Amino acid sequence: MKKPVLSTDEFSRLKGLEDLGILDTLPEERFDRITNLARLIFDVPIALVSLVDRDRQWFKSCYGLNVDSTARDVSFCGHAINEPAPLVVEDATQDKRFSDNPLVLDDPCIRFYAGYPIQTSGGHKIGTLCVIDTQARVFNDGDRTKLAALAQMVESEILITEQMRGQQKIEAAKAHVQDTIMAMGNRDDFAKVINAIGIAFSELGIADEGWGLNWMDENSNSVVSYNYVGGILQKKEVSKSKGEIPTLLAFWRRNQVWERKIDPELYRGLGDEYTPSVVIDVPFSRGTLAVGLRAELSQNEDLIGIMREFCEQLSVASVRVSDIEKREIALVGLQRSLEEAEDARLVADRANQAKSEFLANLSHEIRTPMNGVLGMIELVLDSDLNDEQRQSLEMAASAGEHLLKLLNEILDLSKVESGKLVLEHAPFSLRTACEEVSELWAGNLAGRGVVWEHDFSAIGVDIVIGDSMRLRQIMLNLLNNASKFTEHGLIKLGVKSELVERDVVVDVRVEDTGIGIPKEKLSSIFGAFEQADASTTRRYGGTGLGLSICTELVKMMRGEICVYSEEGEGSVFSFRVLLADGDSMQSG
Repeated sequence: MKKPVLSTDEFSRLKGLEDLGILDTLPEERFDRITNLARLIFDVPIALVSLVDRDRQWFKSCYGLNVDSTARDVSFCGHAINEPAPLVVEDATQDKRFSDNPLVLDDPCIRFYAGYPIQTSGGHKIGTLCVIDTQARVFNDGDRTKLAALAQMVESEILITEQMRGQQKIEAAKAHVQDTIMAMGNRDDFAKVINAIGIAFSELGIADEGWGLNWMDENSNSVVSYNYVGGILQKKEVSKSKGEIPTLLAFWRRNQVWERKIDPELYRGLGDEYTPSVVIDVPFSRGTLAVGLRAELSQNEDLIGIMREFCEQLSVASVRVSDIEKREIALVGLQRSLEEAEDARLVADRANQAKSEFLANLSHEIRTPMNGVLGMIELVLDSDLNDEQRQSLEMAASAGEHLLKLLNEILDLSKVESGKLVLEHAPFSLRTACEEVSELWAGNLAGRGVVWEHDFSAIGVDIVIGDSMRLRQIMLNLLNNASKFTEHGLIKLGVKSELVERDVVVDVRVEDTGIGIPKEKLSSIFGAFEQADASTTRRYGGTGLGLSICTELVKMMRGEICVYSEEGEGSVFSFRVLLADGDSMQSG
């Protein structure tokens, strides 16, 4: 028995067979239809589409056998792929090559074999369409013509498989490039896109003599060429006036493909192994994608089509590079602005801290003698005075108390701003605190013609832990504002509390039917020294510090304050604070 010899192009033949992705796949009706037709035409029990692998012949389509492969060493098809014409064995028992072959001596007892080689589009013989009989028979020229026609049908299906596989590989390569583009985070990542295209070219068998990228910059006097030879990147700048570069630029500006024999001078220094006979440049938005080939001119339409698809991706990547560059410039500017703003904030904080400390010290130094002055006035008022003297001293006492209140507010504000104000953390009765505020305010409003109402029925949690003095201060300040701006009508204080998870939520609401606040002033009234109108201070008095202090105190109690007002109809100030549950603390 003579074993089949290896083909002269065995390595590339096996590579072509592997690239088809057809080995060990399920049967397909398109191939079975041809083998069934062959069986009927030649009236044989066995018809095969046999693919000759490294160590076996595998049957893509099989009629008449119960196996899907046999060893290559005993195969008839292994001989057929090396023949320039179809291999016909009319009687295997009389052929020295096959007479002692196991497939002749034993099952399936081959006597007759006719196999026509099947080729890929690249010219590699990967197998045969063959018909087999268990009896010797004559195979004439007409039979050979019929077998050749059937083999061409198989080759047509193989070509379709090649095209499908090729397109799948192209789509997979493009998907990898697209993923790389989408992952770009900085301008240097463009190199990863170039590398991904290089991997795609390698997998697709493109650019057998290297490939490259020509980067065009209208503002530069040179073209930057990135050439990949043997997997190594070689960067070279070429003057726009040198060699073929002016022509390359002209084609690029017209968005045209340039396919030409190369100018050796242009590629000098890229290595002796870089010897293409043809270079194709396909344009994209920022340059050209170039490949070197040994092929002839005007035989590369399919390749150019593939290159155009990658050029579209390069254009997208170029846009992303531009966007990234703009973003990086914007980020640098933003970072600089943030740093300048932070520097300004630190300067302002230091100035504000110095101001707060100065005001705190000043108010403290003035408040001590002022208390002494007010004390002396009280003593004198208790003595025998005539009406004029008493009136003058009462005016002095009133002015002194107003000044002392101002000093206290300045001291509170400066403590808050400097972070020196510490809230007390002690249990107290919320209801009692609210009733004390109500009794005090009912007395202040007596005889003014303003209706005073309060509602504490929604106080669900009474014993809380916090700073009762500061809580009363907030309520009194809001009531003082309501009283100041309400000459007739109603002032109402409402308080409710409930346990939410581990906190007691306290909601306080102060309503009045006073003069109200213009909508355009609502956003500014909580600032220090702010009032709704400059004339307000002249008519109603006040420093504009009260609401600012209230706001900061509410924040310190983990809450917020807000206002709703209609000019001429009144205002509603409300705030919410979070306090600890006194009952649970005591039981714990």
